[in-house]
Amino acid sequence: MNWPFSSTLVLICAAAFSTSAPCARQSKSVRLQELVSELKNASTSDESAARLEKLVKANPSLRGPLARQLRPVIAGGPRTGRAWTNALMLAGKLKMGGLAPEIAAYVSHTGTYLIGALSQQYPAGAALKEIGDPAVPALMHVAEKGDPAQRDMAPMIISWIGTPAARRALRVLLRREVSPGRRNKIEGLIRAMQGKP
Repeated sequence: MNWPFSSTLVLICAAAFSTSAPCARQSKSVRLQELVSELKNASTSDESAARLEKLVKANPSLRGPLARQLRPVIAGGPRTGRAWTNALMLAGKLKMGGLAPEIAAYVSHTGTYLIGALSQQYPAGAALKEIGDPAVPALMHVAEKGDPAQRDMAPMIISWIGTPAARRALRVLLRREVSPGRRNKIEGLIRAMQGKP
């Protein structure tokens, strides 16, 4: 094979591959937008959430764009219905710690403390538990500055996270808390966590 011909062939192949990558990224981005639109529709929300989870797990670079699109759905609160619950579930499963402050605003959405079906009974708490340590600062903020229901619930969710960072956070809350009732609850949570690995 002569040299000019082979170098031309290499250049043509390189050009073909370099233009296909942006096309593939654009296609995935368009698919992400379509699925988020379907997530907002009550009749397709559950199926769309499953597809979004699968898409982002296969393409981790889409995590940030998805988080940006989920933020207004989460901020819309429970009134957005199934879309809100599915957005919280996705944020938790995909460990979207950047959404923790928005999710933490809803820690007192329900008054249930049932852990059995946590994701259905208490979607904000379940999502924050899944996010884990990155959710602790947002929960600390709510525990110290939130309304009374939020201040009661945030330490419970911190205990669900159950990590060493969560234990330290509860100890900090205990030192700062002035309400005897909340102090007793936090002490109980710390005692219960001491038996965890």
